[in-house]
Amino acid sequence: MPNDPRIYIFAVVRVFVLVWTAVAIANTVSPRWVWGLTGRWRAVREPAPTYFLIRRMIAIGILLLALGFFSLGILGG
Repeated sequence: MPNDPRIYIFAVVRVFVLVWTAVAIANTVSPRWVWGLTGRWRAVREPAPTYFLIRRMIAIGILLLALGFFSLGILGG
């Protein structure tokens, strides 16, 4: 078992980016569904369609960032 803490840190970062990517994919495919899971309980009414469009655009940006991380080998194993 290695004693280098960087191995554990990189493992945690990889898991975080994978979860981050999964949420971004879900927001890209169906932002209303993700909003229903995370924000419906505190809303009086459903947000405007522009809100979901912006949410989808941000998710695409996050996906591109994650793709950049993986393609550059920053988080590659």
